[in-house]
Amino acid sequence: MTLLNDAEIRPQLISWLNGKAIKPQMILNEVTISDGSARPDIIAIYSYSHCYEIKGDNDQIERISKQLAYYQASFKKNTLITTHKHLKKALELLPSFWGIIVAIPLDNRSIIFKYARKSSYNPSYRKDIASKILWKEEMQKLLKKKSISFNSRSTRFDLIELIKSSSTSNEVDEFVCNSLLNRKISQHI
Repeated sequence: MTLLNDAEIRPQLISWLNGKAIKPQMILNEVTISDGSARPDIIAIYSYSHCYEIKGDNDQIERISKQLAYYQASFKKNTLITTHKHLKKALELLPSFWGIIVAIPLDNRSIIFKYARKSSYNPSYRKDIASKILWKEEMQKLLKKKSISFNSRSTRFDLIELIKSSSTSNEVDEFVCNSLLNRKISQHI
């Protein structure tokens, strides 16, 4: 049986996502989040943020237990892409709002993707953690847009607290998505 790993799964997953009826506006590769604490494999920007984490045959599926708190706090939706080898454990480890997609190898070296479970909106999203994806200048821009005053010497922590207290989670996610779309990022695929 063919083993599937990130290197085989990732490019075909990106093609699959771009071929869906509702395509992402942008797909980003390994953007650092939570002040460097985590780096999801793929972030897809729709009208909301969607994190895709890949766990191939040779990956330690248990690692998702350490990563999921960062992903849940930062993105409106989360999906694990894995193989049949890890499916049972993934269903045990992940909350019900996480999507799980199984990557299935075909004889011609292509992969098909089948939903084991579709993602739903994440109840663990946190405005303060999601705001950490923003650069300081982007945080200031959001606060100016909302007519929230801040000191020019305010730290990122100060700005995050202002955003948290003055914005809804949908406003934060929308602003994060728009900021990522407007950046000139080398991780864009």
